[in-house]
Amino acid sequence: MAVLLGVVTHYLVFRPVRRAPALAQVVVSVALMLTVQALVVIRFGPNNIPIESMIPSGSISLFGTSMSSAEVVMVAIMLVFSVLVWAYFRFTGAGAATRAAAENERGATLLGFSPDRLAAIAMVMASVVSTVGVLLGASLTGLNPLNYSLLVVPALAVLLVARMESVATIVIASLVLGAFQSVLNLLAGESWWPRGRSPASIRSCRSSWSSSYWSSSVAGCRRAGHCRRSSCRT
Repeated sequence: MAVLLGVVTHYLVFRPVRRAPALAQVVVSVALMLTVQALVVIRFGPNNIPIESMIPSGSISLFGTSMSSAEVVMVAIMLVFSVLVWAYFRFTGAGAATRAAAENERGATLLGFSPDRLAAIAMVMASVVSTVGVLLGASLTGLNPLNYSLLVVPALAVLLVARMESVATIVIASLVLGAFQSVLNLLAGESWWPRGRSPASIRSCRSSWSSSYWSSSVAGCRRAGHCRRSSCRT
């Protein structure tokens, strides 16, 4: 299904705008994401769907810290996929031609490669890797189309750090960002971590601040002898 989705997405969505400006391609990508998200909501609903883990749960001790073995296996699986993607672009003729076509499409055509076919292969690979990542992550967070659209933000951050050039940099930046988010989630449970106020407490604080400010203003006005209004005298 992931392979079919990659092929359909390429030939129906991205192929027609392959020579369009970069901004048009970005708009098409965002429109595709929103369309797929809306279709998933219509089919499955907006509520979170719990997914059973495909990896047996357990715990391991690493550097004196207990860690979930399932999460370690998930990281290892995604690392294997990253190595396979890197090997494809580094050691295969099609991968080298894909990198060359990204710089000079006409040059790749003169060498006998079809840029359209290379782009389709890259789209299929991206669909497979992302599908595996969603299936693994769904066991931790559940399956929710609204939440997964938010993953675009950290993904773009990682791509900007790597400048969309190095698979190794993408992997390292992803691990560092994931570890940083985990540390923030851990610190958020500490007693000294700043807590947000409820709307009722915010309204109460605003009311008491307004009352104290009005009282101090009236007292200052009386001392200065400038106020003759009955509202100030009462």
